[in-house]
Amino acid sequence: MSKNPALLGIALAKKHFSSELIKKSSQFIVNIPEWKLLDKVMFCGAVSGREIDKFKETKLTADKAHSLAKTPKIAECIGSIECSLFDIKEAGDHYLFFGEVVYAEAENHLFINDFWDTNKAELIFHLGGKFFFKPAPYAEFKK
Repeated sequence: MSKNPALLGIALAKKHFSSELIKKSSQFIVNIPEWKLLDKVMFCGAVSGREIDKFKETKLTADKAHSLAKTPKIAECIGSIECSLFDIKEAGDHYLFFGEVVYAEAENHLFINDFWDTNKAELIFHLGGKFFFKPAPYAEFKK
């Protein structure tokens, strides 16, 4: 969303438990899973953390964040972006949460310079509904 300060934005339904937790803690982490975790990602998106311990049910590992005290990261993810809440905007039935990036990490071998090597990292992209895809190999365009 911005480079200075470094801001990341996410949209969440107002009724979701995650929205409540972000408003309460003033922080959030965007975990970056690989394709092999898609079933677990789908499970976590289909059930509420109010009703079930998602870490226990998926056997994912809650790991201590680098900079945030109240929010765990997911150890099995290939990257994470830790954010301190910067602002909230209402957008219909959703909140837009703006977080100032306080720390970010990713597995170095999955990067080329400053971006994901899509020949190696099988990131998950959501098309909408029940449809997802993996990235294709990247192409470099030169002038």
